[in-house]
Amino acid sequence: MKGIARRVLVGFVVLQFISIPLSGCVVADGGVFSKHGELIYLAEDSQSAIIDYCEGTQRMLISVEFEWQDLDDVAWIFPIPSDPDRMETDILDGAPEFYGTDVVEEARSSLLESFYTFQIAYASSALLPLPLTMLISKAFLSWSSRGSSSPGALGLEGGGAGGTTVTVHSHMEKYGLVVEVISATEGQGIYDYLTGEGLDVSEGAVPQLDEYVEKEYSFVVTWIEESTESTRELGVMVEFPTEAMFYPLMLTSIYGDEVIPMKILVTKHVIPELYPEIEPYTDVRYFGRGRVRLDYEREYEPETWQFVNNIEDNWNRTFTLIEISAPSKNLKDDLWMKSGAPSRVSAAPSISAAFGGLGSILTLLLIVLVASILSQLTAGGLVIGWKRETIPYYLLFGITNLVGAVFFVILAVDLRERLNVTKRTLGKFIGLFFVFFYAYVTLIFAAFFLALF
Repeated sequence: MKGIARRVLVGFVVLQFISIPLSGCVVADGGVFSKHGELIYLAEDSQSAIIDYCEGTQRMLISVEFEWQDLDDVAWIFPIPSDPDRMETDILDGAPEFYGTDVVEEARSSLLESFYTFQIAYASSALLPLPLTMLISKAFLSWSSRGSSSPGALGLEGGGAGGTTVTVHSHMEKYGLVVEVISATEGQGIYDYLTGEGLDVSEGAVPQLDEYVEKEYSFVVTWIEESTESTRELGVMVEFPTEAMFYPLMLTSIYGDEVIPMKILVTKHVIPELYPEIEPYTDVRYFGRGRVRLDYEREYEPETWQFVNNIEDNWNRTFTLIEISAPSKNLKDDLWMKSGAPSRVSAAPSISAAFGGLGSILTLLLIVLVASILSQLTAGGLVIGWKRETIPYYLLFGITNLVGAVFFVILAVDLRERLNVTKRTLGKFIGLFFVFFYAYVTLIFAAFFLALF
């Protein structure tokens, strides 16, 4: 019996430590367990916006950071699907910063960390009980991954280029910018009106402007007041009623093959309605545990603080970041968005909760228990056979896998004597158990990973 026990224990230890090289390699990469806490800083050379939508009203802040001396004759045109008299505009002296955690990446990282915790803990359980080795492994991996968040800067600026009859519904001058809300009866009228103001507007925008005019859209037009310069990072805020969230893209198509990066941050989880021409060039990420703030080293006007306060009101701390890097000619339509999230995003918080923190120990023990019982039943049925009197031993043998090698060996020897099987049969049984055990554990983790894709 001692000889059998010794061989079984040695085989157990060898099989357990097969997983150590893989675990060690991954732990060495400090970025593997990143929690992906990101800074979304909204002020860059791209077309971008912050969209806050609540109860049928959209507030959209578009940055207008630029080199003043180079753009004193350029106009920005933003078509808006609203009656001009129901719109409000303002010029803000800055854009807030957003912080958050990518919910899908956090769930994937939690799954990876739990899988490596299992590998290290199970390899170590030849000497210590599995729950204890899991606790030690979890603490070690958590310590190893500290400080490995991956900050990123993602930016914001307004989009588009650009009447016989043009109506100016509002006019504002502030911080060196001019903002007007206009409507028109045809696109050529808008072109004539702005060029008459001495502004550089592409004539290629007229067909797109005509399409918007036919839909009875209004237009927010922004340009720099001559001989004025500001050191502020400015933004144009537009508030208007709409049944669905909206961002204008089509006017940018006049730039042909040129790629103008666009970043759209929406203060909730949304599903963008992507058409075929832009879908391959679009990345959509979903964030949780969001925070928004202004740069504490600067002073801001009350209107900017009010924009941030409006976001904070009834905000559930989630947001969506949509990045589009398509050739401009592919922008055949505007972007519409609806509230909601893909199934992988809905599943991510539950997976993060199950596999994150110390609570993951209970999840791992449950996975090990299920995989152990299934493995014993499978291996036992294939090697020894399905008999009523053997099934309780298979179940008990599987449960013992939670405790450690000592009880595993004792029960393995006891199983041979009670079932009257040969050493060779017992060896096959144990070998198949480990094969199926690792296979079942891997399949369970793979199922959770697939839920995030």
